[in-house]
Amino acid sequence: MFKHSTKHAKTDWQRVRQEAAYAKPIPFDPATDPYDPNDEQATAEYLEAATVTVRGPGRPRVPVRRPALTMRMDPDLLERLRASGKGWQSRLHQLIREAVDKGKL
Repeated sequence: MFKHSTKHAKTDWQRVRQEAAYAKPIPFDPATDPYDPNDEQATAEYLEAATVTVRGPGRPRVPVRRPALTMRMDPDLLERLRASGKGWQSRLHQLIREAVDKGKL
């Protein structure tokens, strides 16, 4: 069973109703906003011209997908690479690419 609270709410419902009764215009800046939300015709025209885009879940697909690679590495070397911070795999990829381009690998 529910107990009724003996405390009174602090919301001033009369003030809330009065503010809701006023039709305050929505702020609109023609320099940044695509249409005036207070103008029904402008709103209808904007929504009529709008296109709906539906994306699937997950990340967007990349044009060239990199294949996964498994390799063995000395633990101390792997620890130092990971300690270098976020993006260590991308930096390692760039180092290998530079070595291959220079003919070292």
